[in-house]
Amino acid sequence: KCATGKYYDEAENTCQNCPKNTATITGAADISGCEPCQNAGEYAPEGSGYCLSCTSGKYYHEPANDCLKCPSGSFTATGGVGLEQCEKCPEGFFSSSPGASTCFACQPGKHTNPDQTKCLRCAAGKISGVAAPVCTACDRGKYAEGEGNVECQFCDDEDTVVGSITLRNGTSTRSGCLCPAGEFAFLGDKDE
Repeated sequence: KCATGKYYDEAENTCQNCPKNTATITGAADISGCEPCQNAGEYAPEGSGYCLSCTSGKYYHEPANDCLKCPSGSFTATGGVGLEQCEKCPEGFFSSSPGASTCFACQPGKHTNPDQTKCLRCAAGKISGVAAPVCTACDRGKYAEGEGNVECQFCDDEDTVVGSITLRNGTSTRSGCLCPAGEFAFLGDKDE
């Protein structure tokens, strides 16, 4: 009888190691007794008696014969067998550290960088909501001063100049609010 992690090879009349990603606790009468690892994230080095599991955020790396952390910008909730089981974070979500089991949403006023490893503040003249992959330029007639905005301000109000507009989308300052061509603003005292 063969030992744990081995099967009897009749042609060779000897016990051989079970192939990688299979296992037998009691030793097997032939290779069919080496049971494949079946659960997500499970692996077994050659000659194993049982399957091992990579924990969430990690994947089995055969050359190292060990579990390694998924790279930043990716995750695995169950552990995986191979780097390809580390999923890229969805758009608008990020993981800043290796070994993530989940990704986090960017806060309003921010967007993810291309690698999805961090959130960046929206530039002036742009806004975003929760989990935004990109920031959106303010429409004509609106502006957003400073970085990290969640809403655009209207030019056409009492605090700016009633009837004012912007010349383009993405205006980044209140001074970008202008009177339409041929019109002007009366900035004198209202009681005069």
